[in-house]
Amino acid sequence: MNKLYFRYLASLYLKDFLILLFAMVLMFAFIDILVNHSKLNFNSNLFLLYFLFTCFSAIAYVLPICQILAFIWMKISLIKNNELIALYSLGLSKNQILFAAFLLSFFISLISICANFTSFAYAESYKNNILKNSYVESKRDDIFFKYKEDFFYIQRYENNQIFNVKIFSMKDEKIKKIIKAQSAEFKNKEWNFKNVNVIEFLDDAQLGKQAIKTNNYYEKITLDNFTPSILQNFGTSNISLKDAYFYLKNINKQSSVIRANIYKLSIFLLYAPFLSIILFYYLPSLARYEDLSIKGLVLTCASLLIYGGFFLLLRLATNDSLNPEIAILMPVMFIIVYSLILFIKNK
Repeated sequence: MNKLYFRYLASLYLKDFLILLFAMVLMFAFIDILVNHSKLNFNSNLFLLYFLFTCFSAIAYVLPICQILAFIWMKISLIKNNELIALYSLGLSKNQILFAAFLLSFFISLISICANFTSFAYAESYKNNILKNSYVESKRDDIFFKYKEDFFYIQRYENNQIFNVKIFSMKDEKIKKIIKAQSAEFKNKEWNFKNVNVIEFLDDAQLGKQAIKTNNYYEKITLDNFTPSILQNFGTSNISLKDAYFYLKNINKQSSVIRANIYKLSIFLLYAPFLSIILFYYLPSLARYEDLSIKGLVLTCASLLIYGGFFLLLRLATNDSLNPEIAILMPVMFIIVYSLILFIKNK
């Protein structure tokens, strides 16, 4: 396809997408502020942070529907201005016309997936922390988990620091060592434990002989790559892709909730560009064949119903009420396969 046509079609789609995204994000943010205005009794700096995090969290919700509706609006605009027929007369096929918008939409989905590897995925957590506690970082109490072969108990987490930590080091399902620390701070991707007491149970202990060995350390390093964001959001559905992979690999390999969050932050975001292909083919080429307003309204409602259905399935999967492979992977794969079939048929 000629680069001029590609740039023109891509610019049409991008314009509609940005208008929709900007409008929906602002609407989402203003509704949230109206609902919570009685709780927003903090200074202007925190209010600005709250507004920004609300906008960032809104993007995660409205991005797919904006991608789909921009596709519908773009084609309706082309039909109303008789530009679609002009493009057909210039030798462009249906697939060539939708390819520019699809490629841009797919690229937007990839950017969103990449953003979910970063702190962007925690925008909603930061927003809720400001609303409840009037600061960004969260506090956690009484955290207990298994990491590799050891069990960890943390009495309190606050501002990248943990307090009153107990580590039960296991071997052959027996406690071999108990490590106690008053506090620890996260530095250089590692936790630096302060005032550490280590109680080691000796293997060759006999009656009347020493059975344990005690050592004290001013500083000890452990829990490498165990980031504070994992502790901040431990046991919640708010987690980045990076931390979700770490959690699934090192803490709970069978967690269906974590698998659901991984699919939610990655595979799920790919459904929008492929569903757009399906809807593109169901719009007529000429306005005289059908009422464009009614057809556009029907496809918009269908998009919203599918969008709502997906979020219902996501909620069920992230609450461990439904298998994530059935709730998320299967519907997305069905849409991708069906869209590719339509794409091949219209070559």
